[in-house]
Amino acid sequence: MFSFLTTLSAAANVIDKVEQPNVGIIADIWHLHDQPRIHEELVRYANHIVLVHVCDRRESTRSPCDRVLPGDGVADVSGFLGALKDAEYGGFFELEVLSDDGLYGNAFEDSLWRLEPAELVALGRDKFLASYDSAQPIRRRGGAASRLAVGPQRGADPAPTQRELGTRFPNSMPDVGVVAGSYPRFPVSEAWAARARLVDAWAATREEIREVDAANAAYPQYFDRADGAYVWDVDRNRYIDFILGYGPVVLGHAHPEVDAAVVRQLQRGTCVSPLWSARQVELAELLTSVVPGAEQAYLMRTGSDATAGAVRLARIYTGREKVVRWGYNGWHDWCAPRPEGVPTSTLEATLHFAYNDIQSLRGVLEANAGEVACVIMMSYEYELPTQDFLNRACDIAHEHGALFILDEMRSGFRAALGGAQELFHVRPDLSTFSKAMANGYAISAIVGRADVLANIGRTHMASTFYANAAEMAAALTTITLLRDTSAIRHIWELSERFTRGLANAVDQCNAPARVVGPPISPFLVFDTGARPADVKVRFYRETLRRGVLLHPNHQWFVSAAHTVADIDTALEACQAAFEVALD
Repeated sequence: MFSFLTTLSAAANVIDKVEQPNVGIIADIWHLHDQPRIHEELVRYANHIVLVHVCDRRESTRSPCDRVLPGDGVADVSGFLGALKDAEYGGFFELEVLSDDGLYGNAFEDSLWRLEPAELVALGRDKFLASYDSAQPIRRRGGAASRLAVGPQRGADPAPTQRELGTRFPNSMPDVGVVAGSYPRFPVSEAWAARARLVDAWAATREEIREVDAANAAYPQYFDRADGAYVWDVDRNRYIDFILGYGPVVLGHAHPEVDAAVVRQLQRGTCVSPLWSARQVELAELLTSVVPGAEQAYLMRTGSDATAGAVRLARIYTGREKVVRWGYNGWHDWCAPRPEGVPTSTLEATLHFAYNDIQSLRGVLEANAGEVACVIMMSYEYELPTQDFLNRACDIAHEHGALFILDEMRSGFRAALGGAQELFHVRPDLSTFSKAMANGYAISAIVGRADVLANIGRTHMASTFYANAAEMAAALTTITLLRDTSAIRHIWELSERFTRGLANAVDQCNAPARVVGPPISPFLVFDTGARPADVKVRFYRETLRRGVLLHPNHQWFVSAAHTVADIDTALEACQAAFEVALD
């Protein structure tokens, strides 16, 4: 053990508590600023540094046992890191604050949140990786330890993987993607949820933000920020994000070019109804140029707006009322997943068929001959369409005088630039887009045949905000980037790497699960009847604690901002999660 001791009596109380080679100990945390030689020697030889404060009520009033000054933990850690500016150190080390009564550890925990990564950079290195165990401080003989894993990243070198960090300081917290500890807790998120339940009807009527099942337990609810492939919750936990807002974030969170286009438009104004913006013309031109067979486009705000609008246009065009549908098409009366509050007549006019089953569709149309206005469907969810299924569905709809509408919310600008209709070579009468259309900004579109869209003049489905130019600027920039760069190919390559690795992990662990869906929208279906039902719950709990955000009940997505390192880190987390879940 390599140690430098500034207070031998204090060190005697803690030296036997650290069982790791290459450990440096500074026994009195208040003397950090006076020990430049120790700073230099520690980072040269040690990979685990313990800063010790032993409580003594006879010491000065600055003792944390008597008074905890706000930010003291930050000051001490900042001072220590500042001393590393000129040190020749190229690796990572773990910094641990140990207090014999736990009080200082708690103060450190409370104040460390104020030490942002940008401040670490300002302290003299190119970039620092920092992760902090706050949820479950390590108890040692009645005391508490708070830990900060710190190290420089030079140039464009990728962040170290979980395995690399574990090798460099094996006693560190293993899950560097999640800032909070072993099983993350969400006290800040829970506090916001408690406030929300009093005033926010959405929060008051649901136990969780996501659809509720047991696997949603211990998931964060409120986010603080998102950037690229990552999202941070309000408790400062960082995750590799594979939910991506249910799919809209195709280029990565806070994409600089998209956001800059929005800001430029906002600076020129955005809500000018009833006047129109030139962006509206540009976006309609762009949509009709990239969506196969599209002649015109009508811009709206949400996916539900677009699918409901397409159905109304079909009813006007055909003079019929009934709708045959498959998949999730939004929340309006004709497609609401839950029937409460929906008129019985609307439910009776909405018919269903089985996916990839032509005879099922044919049977519904024949049983309602002359009454069906349209067949509307997603192109896929957890299954891909069988050969020619979409084209045959389109043909059968036409045989019965109905329009064929393709709901491209999940597939548009992700499966291909022109959506699933480009990928599967099908030509719907109308198609609806949103989600990835504007990298997270709220805008949607109905595109397709001009003679069908001409019926907009016979009805009213307009909104003050449909003409907002800022969202149009976001869509113009997003679609142009997808068209002119290799972003979609990159997404496919990473998605295929992810699904292959995930399938391998399932096989190696003999997990009761299977990978489903197209690679760009994968999902994991658990066979809870084959093993205990908590396998799914434990899997998602373990992936979450390893800094990987996967939705337990909805398809996942990959963005152009994800990297090979992100995918490999996620696969390591999934492999480890299977092992724990099946133990």
